[in-house]
Amino acid sequence: MAALSVADLSAEQREIWQAEQHYWVLTKQRDVEGFLALAHDRIIVWPHIVPLPIDRADLGEVQRTREPVATCEMDFHSIEVHGDAAIVYYTVVTSSPASPPMPPEKQRACITRTWVKDGGSWRLAGGMSRPG
Repeated sequence: MAALSVADLSAEQREIWQAEQHYWVLTKQRDVEGFLALAHDRIIVWPHIVPLPIDRADLGEVQRTREPVATCEMDFHSIEVHGDAAIVYYTVVTSSPASPPMPPEKQRACITRTWVKDGGSWRLAGGMSRPG
């Protein structure tokens, strides 16, 4: 598979990538309601910070109680659009807020997300992460 850069994305792919970036802005702001607005009503995700997949009912609680994110560096890998569904792959390095005298702790994760077009907007429908 040939490498695809963000500059090579179609308008539709760019819209989805911007939604991914917006997710991390909301996460850093701890804006749970904003995050849930991105999510499809029937979302199922499996973040590596929980033992089993979760649905929308549990997602808000996980977002509320997760460790704060101070910084986020995303490394795009691929977006494939298939009609009203899209699959996104990227890695992200996040850091927790510094607690002097300790420096911020960095964590790297590999992310796979599925987005679906619902009512004219892209909504996060599924995803999985693993430490990476």
